[in-house]
Amino acid sequence: MVLVIAVAGITISEAVQYRQARVWAAELFLLEEIRVTGAERFSTEEILGVLGLARGETDMADVVPMRIHDAISAGFPDLRDVIVTRDVPAGTLTIDVTERQPVARVLNTEGVHVIDRDGVILARPFAAQAEQAEEADQPAPGDHLPAIATDTPATAAGMLDGPEVFRALRLMRAYEHVTAGRQSADRPFRLGAIDARDASHIEVGLVDAVGTSRAAVLAEPTIVAGLYNVLLVAERRRGDGPQGIRVVSPDGDEDDTTPSSGGDHTEFIDARFESTVYVKSIPGGQDG
Repeated sequence: MVLVIAVAGITISEAVQYRQARVWAAELFLLEEIRVTGAERFSTEEILGVLGLARGETDMADVVPMRIHDAISAGFPDLRDVIVTRDVPAGTLTIDVTERQPVARVLNTEGVHVIDRDGVILARPFAAQAEQAEEADQPAPGDHLPAIATDTPATAAGMLDGPEVFRALRLMRAYEHVTAGRQSADRPFRLGAIDARDASHIEVGLVDAVGTSRAAVLAEPTIVAGLYNVLLVAERRRGDGPQGIRVVSPDGDEDDTTPSSGGDHTEFIDARFESTVYVKSIPGGQDG
């Protein structure tokens, strides 16, 4: 008696033959072309260097997409996504990568790190731009990024995952939310230094286009409302902001004036409360 089991109209014997034929077919073809797309900070040669593949020599049977994906992901943590496809008859391998983007600098006892939105430390965040900036005598590429203060060291996996880091990253996402629809030139300021170690007293440096120094204090529970209010204060200072927020000076009076601000003063904005913002001008840029 011969037992034949059929699944979806294909016998087990036929399925085995089909699988073996696929292996044999792959061995009949060689890897002729490799395409790498999406990489800007890493060269094709660097990425292929971790694979051990050779054009015109490697059998397509040895071109295993999952194995290639894992090797590239392990060798290049700066890559967020790696998509690998192969075409056996054509002898082609396509590797499409997406690089993690730098969003902030993090300052701790180890030094300065540049991280992406998930707290992953980037090994090469500005490789393409750094040489150009140096030749043109321009500021370093990362100088425009917010600088997050933390006491947390990097993990063995190459991350900065302290609560203050993620609190600061949430603040940055909230700022993108409240300024959505505005071009960078239309935003009254950009975020500078961020100290989010105390959730109820998050200190944020604000830098406007002309270099006026401002600082704000926010609280995590009201962070979105606080950022809205800081924007309203900044726009009122420019003379084009709405009047829907109560601005109070240190003596408790309504503050409708533009304080003296510049190289010798810092405007300090306490925006921890939803309906009232307290503003004072600090001589010499000192906290107080």
